[in-house]
Amino acid sequence: MKKLHSSSLAPFALCLTLSGNAYAAEPPAKIQALVTPASDNSAFPQLSEDGKGGVYMTWLETLKDGAGHRLRFAHRKEGGVWGEASTVQEGKTFWRNWADFPGLGVFPDGAVMVHWLARSGEGTYDYNVNARISRDGGKTWGEPFLVNTDGKKAEHGFVSFAPTEKGLAVVWLDGRETKGMSHAAADHSTGGGAMTLRFAEFLSDGSRVREFVLDSKVCDCCQTAVVNTPKGLLAAYRDRSDKSVSETRALLPVNSRGRGAAVSVGEA
Repeated sequence: MKKLHSSSLAPFALCLTLSGNAYAAEPPAKIQALVTPASDNSAFPQLSEDGKGGVYMTWLETLKDGAGHRLRFAHRKEGGVWGEASTVQEGKTFWRNWADFPGLGVFPDGAVMVHWLARSGEGTYDYNVNARISRDGGKTWGEPFLVNTDGKKAEHGFVSFAPTEKGLAVVWLDGRETKGMSHAAADHSTGGGAMTLRFAEFLSDGSRVREFVLDSKVCDCCQTAVVNTPKGLLAAYRDRSDKSVSETRALLPVNSRGRGAAVSVGEA
Protein backbone atom coordinates (compact mmCIF):
# COMPACT_ATOMS: atom_id res chain seq x y z
CA MET A 1 0.00 0.00 0.00
CA LYS A 2 1.13 3.55 -0.68
CA LYS A 3 0.07 6.78 0.97
CA LEU A 4 -1.29 9.70 -1.01
CA HIS A 5 -0.92 13.07 0.68
CA SER A 6 -3.38 15.89 0.06
CA SER A 7 -1.82 19.24 0.90
CA SER A 8 -2.71 22.89 1.02
CA LEU A 9 -0.71 26.09 1.24
CA ALA A 10 1.62 26.31 4.21
CA PRO A 11 -0.42 26.98 7.36
CA PHE A 12 -0.37 30.55 8.52
CA ALA A 13 -2.49 33.00 10.48
CA LEU A 14 -2.84 36.65 9.62
CA CYS A 15 -4.76 39.40 11.33
CA LEU A 16 -5.22 42.81 9.72
CA THR A 17 -6.79 45.89 11.18
CA LEU A 18 -8.51 48.07 8.61
CA SER A 19 -10.64 51.07 9.66
CA GLY A 20 -10.84 49.66 13.14
CA ASN A 21 -12.11 46.21 11.99
CA ALA A 22 -10.09 43.02 12.49
CA TYR A 23 -10.01 40.31 9.83
CA ALA A 24 -8.67 36.85 10.69
CA ALA A 25 -7.52 34.29 8.13
CA GLU A 26 -9.40 31.03 7.79
CA PRO A 27 -7.82 28.16 9.78
CA PRO A 28 -5.49 26.02 7.66
CA ALA A 29 -6.95 22.99 5.94
CA LYS A 30 -6.24 19.67 7.58
CA ILE A 31 -3.70 17.45 5.84
CA GLN A 32 -4.82 13.84 5.65
CA ALA A 33 -2.83 10.81 4.52
CA LEU A 34 -4.86 8.46 2.31
CA VAL A 35 -3.78 4.85 1.91
CA THR A 36 -4.12 3.81 -1.74
CA PRO A 37 -4.33 0.35 -3.32
CA ALA A 38 -1.07 0.94 -5.22
CA SER A 39 1.76 -1.51 -4.52
CA ASP A 40 5.33 -0.55 -3.63
CA ASN A 41 6.52 -1.05 -7.22
CA SER A 42 4.09 1.57 -8.57
CA ALA A 43 4.72 4.84 -10.40
CA PHE A 44 3.02 7.64 -12.39
CA PRO A 45 -0.22 8.08 -10.41
CA GLN A 46 -2.84 10.25 -12.08
CA LEU A 47 -6.04 11.56 -10.45
CA SER A 48 -9.28 12.38 -12.29
CA GLU A 49 -12.49 13.66 -10.70
CA ASP A 50 -15.58 11.51 -11.14
CA GLY A 51 -18.02 14.44 -11.29
CA LYS A 52 -19.67 13.37 -8.04
CA GLY A 53 -17.10 14.53 -5.48
CA GLY A 54 -14.90 11.45 -5.75
CA VAL A 55 -11.76 10.64 -7.70
CA TYR A 56 -10.34 7.93 -9.93
CA MET A 57 -6.67 7.03 -9.90
CA THR A 58 -4.59 5.25 -12.52
CA TRP A 59 -0.99 4.09 -12.11
CA LEU A 60 1.61 1.72 -13.54
CA GLU A 61 3.11 -1.25 -11.72
CA THR A 62 6.37 -2.92 -12.80
CA LEU A 63 6.02 -6.69 -13.04
CA LYS A 64 8.70 -9.08 -11.82
CA ASP A 65 11.21 -10.96 -13.93
CA GLY A 66 10.96 -8.61 -16.91
CA ALA A 67 7.29 -9.39 -17.51
CA GLY A 68 6.53 -5.77 -18.37
CA HIS A 69 4.02 -3.48 -16.68
CA ARG A 70 0.47 -3.50 -15.39
CA LEU A 71 -1.91 -0.52 -15.70
CA ARG A 72 -4.19 -0.30 -12.66
CA PHE A 73 -7.34 1.62 -11.79
CA ALA A 74 -9.19 2.46 -8.56
CA HIS A 75 -12.09 4.68 -7.48
CA ARG A 76 -12.59 6.63 -4.24
CA LYS A 77 -16.09 7.98 -3.66
CA GLU A 78 -16.57 11.27 -1.84
CA GLY A 79 -15.81 10.83 1.85
CA GLY A 80 -15.10 7.14 1.38
CA VAL A 81 -12.08 4.88 0.99
CA TRP A 82 -10.40 3.55 -2.11
CA GLY A 83 -12.25 0.69 -3.74
CA GLU A 84 -10.62 -2.49 -4.93
CA ALA A 85 -8.12 -1.95 -7.74
CA SER A 86 -8.64 -3.53 -11.15
CA THR A 87 -6.25 -4.17 -14.01
CA VAL A 88 -6.84 -2.26 -17.24
CA GLN A 89 -3.97 -3.72 -19.27
CA GLU A 90 -0.67 -5.54 -18.76
CA GLY A 91 2.22 -6.70 -20.92
CA LYS A 92 5.59 -5.77 -22.39
CA THR A 93 4.54 -3.17 -24.97
CA PHE A 94 4.03 -0.19 -22.64
CA TRP A 95 5.99 2.95 -23.58
CA ARG A 96 6.89 4.12 -20.07
CA ASN A 97 7.83 7.78 -19.65
CA TRP A 98 7.98 10.11 -16.64
CA ALA A 99 6.40 13.04 -18.55
CA ASP A 100 3.75 11.22 -20.59
CA PHE A 101 1.76 8.68 -18.59
CA PRO A 102 -1.64 6.96 -18.53
CA GLY A 103 -4.79 8.91 -17.69
CA LEU A 104 -8.55 8.67 -17.47
CA GLY A 105 -11.64 10.45 -18.78
CA VAL A 106 -15.24 10.18 -17.56
CA PHE A 107 -18.27 10.02 -19.88
CA PRO A 108 -21.55 11.75 -18.96
CA ASP A 109 -23.16 8.34 -18.36
CA GLY A 110 -20.45 7.37 -15.84
CA ALA A 111 -18.39 5.13 -18.11
CA VAL A 112 -14.62 5.71 -18.10
CA MET A 113 -11.91 5.62 -20.74
CA VAL A 114 -8.34 4.86 -19.69
CA HIS A 115 -5.44 5.45 -22.07
CA TRP A 116 -1.82 4.35 -22.17
CA LEU A 117 1.08 4.47 -24.61
CA ALA A 118 2.22 1.31 -26.38
CA ARG A 119 5.19 0.75 -28.67
CA SER A 120 4.37 0.51 -32.37
CA GLY A 121 7.84 0.02 -33.88
CA GLU A 122 11.57 -0.27 -33.27
CA GLY A 123 12.21 3.47 -33.06
CA THR A 124 12.64 5.11 -29.66
CA TYR A 125 9.65 7.34 -30.26
CA ASP A 126 7.40 4.91 -32.11
CA TYR A 127 4.27 4.52 -29.99
CA ASN A 128 0.49 4.81 -30.19
CA VAL A 129 -2.26 5.97 -27.86
CA ASN A 130 -4.21 2.89 -26.78
CA ALA A 131 -7.41 2.93 -24.72
CA ARG A 132 -10.09 0.77 -23.13
CA ILE A 133 -13.57 1.68 -21.87
CA SER A 134 -15.38 0.34 -18.80
CA ARG A 135 -19.11 0.86 -18.35
CA ASP A 136 -19.36 -0.87 -14.96
CA GLY A 137 -16.86 0.95 -12.75
CA GLY A 138 -13.81 -1.04 -13.82
CA LYS A 139 -15.23 -4.53 -13.23
CA THR A 140 -14.92 -5.32 -16.93
CA TRP A 141 -13.17 -3.57 -19.82
CA GLY A 142 -13.92 -3.40 -23.52
CA GLU A 143 -11.38 -4.48 -26.11
CA PRO A 144 -8.33 -2.19 -26.52
CA PHE A 145 -8.47 0.26 -29.42
CA LEU A 146 -6.30 2.98 -30.94
CA VAL A 147 -7.12 6.64 -30.35
CA ASN A 148 -4.84 7.57 -33.27
CA THR A 149 -5.66 5.52 -36.36
CA ASP A 150 -3.06 6.82 -38.82
CA GLY A 151 -0.97 3.64 -38.75
CA LYS A 152 2.29 5.61 -38.71
CA LYS A 153 5.19 4.46 -36.53
CA ALA A 154 5.65 7.80 -34.82
CA GLU A 155 4.96 9.71 -31.60
CA HIS A 156 1.43 9.98 -30.27
CA GLY A 157 0.74 11.08 -26.71
CA PHE A 158 0.16 13.82 -24.12
CA VAL A 159 -3.55 13.01 -23.97
CA SER A 160 -6.23 15.01 -22.16
CA PHE A 161 -9.96 14.41 -21.67
CA ALA A 162 -13.14 16.41 -21.07
CA PRO A 163 -16.79 15.29 -21.04
CA THR A 164 -19.08 16.54 -23.78
CA GLU A 165 -22.88 16.59 -23.89
CA LYS A 166 -23.08 12.95 -24.96
CA GLY A 167 -19.52 11.67 -24.99
CA LEU A 168 -15.88 12.36 -24.25
CA ALA A 169 -13.48 14.80 -25.92
CA VAL A 170 -9.93 13.55 -26.41
CA VAL A 171 -7.03 15.84 -27.35
CA TRP A 172 -3.52 14.58 -28.10
CA LEU A 173 -0.23 15.35 -29.82
CA ASP A 174 0.00 13.45 -33.11
CA GLY A 175 3.34 12.91 -34.83
CA ARG A 176 2.20 11.24 -38.04
CA GLU A 177 3.90 14.03 -40.03
CA THR A 178 7.15 14.06 -38.05
CA LYS A 179 9.09 10.99 -39.13
CA GLY A 180 12.73 12.00 -39.43
CA MET A 181 12.55 14.70 -36.76
CA SER A 182 15.40 14.60 -34.23
CA HIS A 183 14.77 15.21 -30.54
CA ALA A 184 18.44 16.11 -30.23
CA ALA A 185 17.90 19.21 -32.32
CA ALA A 186 17.50 22.30 -30.17
CA ASP A 187 14.86 23.75 -32.49
CA HIS A 188 12.99 20.44 -32.94
CA SER A 189 12.91 21.02 -36.68
CA THR A 190 15.35 18.53 -38.15
CA GLY A 191 13.72 16.44 -40.86
CA GLY A 192 10.13 15.35 -41.22
CA GLY A 193 7.08 17.52 -40.74
CA ALA A 194 5.51 19.17 -37.71
CA MET A 195 3.84 17.75 -34.63
CA THR A 196 0.08 18.33 -34.78
CA LEU A 197 -2.66 18.70 -32.20
CA ARG A 198 -5.70 16.52 -32.87
CA PHE A 199 -9.17 16.22 -31.41
CA ALA A 200 -11.68 13.35 -31.39
CA GLU A 201 -14.98 12.71 -29.65
CA PHE A 202 -16.05 9.24 -28.52
CA LEU A 203 -19.26 7.75 -27.16
CA SER A 204 -19.14 5.28 -24.27
CA ASP A 205 -19.83 2.39 -26.65
CA GLY A 206 -16.44 3.14 -28.24
CA SER A 207 -17.75 4.75 -31.42
CA ARG A 208 -15.83 7.74 -32.78
CA VAL A 209 -18.21 10.62 -33.50
CA ARG A 210 -15.78 13.09 -35.08
CA GLU A 211 -12.09 13.89 -35.46
CA PHE A 212 -10.08 16.79 -36.85
CA VAL A 213 -6.81 18.72 -36.54
CA LEU A 214 -6.81 21.59 -34.03
CA ASP A 215 -3.36 22.96 -34.90
CA SER A 216 -0.97 21.80 -37.62
CA LYS A 217 2.26 22.87 -35.89
CA VAL A 218 2.78 22.57 -32.13
CA CYS A 219 5.46 21.77 -29.56
CA ASP A 220 6.30 18.08 -29.77
CA CYS A 221 6.85 17.36 -26.05
CA CYS A 222 4.45 19.51 -24.02
CA GLN A 223 1.33 18.71 -22.04
CA THR A 224 -2.16 19.41 -23.37
CA ALA A 225 -5.36 20.27 -21.53
CA VAL A 226 -9.05 20.45 -22.44
CA VAL A 227 -12.08 21.53 -20.41
CA ASN A 228 -15.78 21.98 -21.11
CA THR A 229 -17.03 25.54 -20.58
CA PRO A 230 -20.44 27.22 -21.05
CA LYS A 231 -19.16 28.42 -24.44
CA GLY A 232 -17.82 25.05 -25.56
CA LEU A 233 -14.66 23.01 -25.23
CA LEU A 234 -11.46 24.94 -24.48
CA ALA A 235 -8.14 23.34 -25.43
CA ALA A 236 -4.82 24.64 -24.09
CA TYR A 237 -1.44 23.62 -25.49
CA ARG A 238 1.99 24.91 -26.50
CA ASP A 239 2.11 26.19 -30.05
CA ARG A 240 5.13 26.60 -32.35
CA SER A 241 5.66 29.30 -34.94
CA ASP A 242 7.48 28.93 -38.26
CA LYS A 243 10.54 30.36 -36.48
CA SER A 244 10.22 27.68 -33.76
CA VAL A 245 9.14 30.20 -31.14
CA SER A 246 6.95 28.46 -28.58
CA GLU A 247 3.89 30.04 -27.00
CA THR A 248 1.02 28.78 -24.92
CA ARG A 249 -2.25 29.04 -26.80
CA ALA A 250 -5.92 28.37 -26.20
CA LEU A 251 -8.63 27.41 -28.68
CA LEU A 252 -12.19 28.46 -27.90
CA PRO A 253 -14.44 26.83 -28.70
CA VAL A 254 -13.95 23.37 -30.16
CA ASN A 255 -17.47 22.88 -31.51
CA SER A 256 -19.47 20.88 -34.01
CA ARG A 257 -18.09 23.03 -36.84
CA GLY A 258 -14.45 22.44 -35.89
CA ARG A 259 -11.87 24.52 -34.12
CA GLY A 260 -12.36 28.10 -33.00
CA ALA A 261 -9.95 31.01 -32.92
CA ALA A 262 -6.60 30.58 -31.16
CA VAL A 263 -5.61 33.04 -28.45
CA SER A 264 -1.98 33.50 -27.35
CA VAL A 265 -1.41 33.30 -23.60
CA GLY A 266 2.36 33.95 -23.60
CA GLU A 267 5.64 33.20 -25.37
CA ALA A 268 8.53 31.11 -24.07
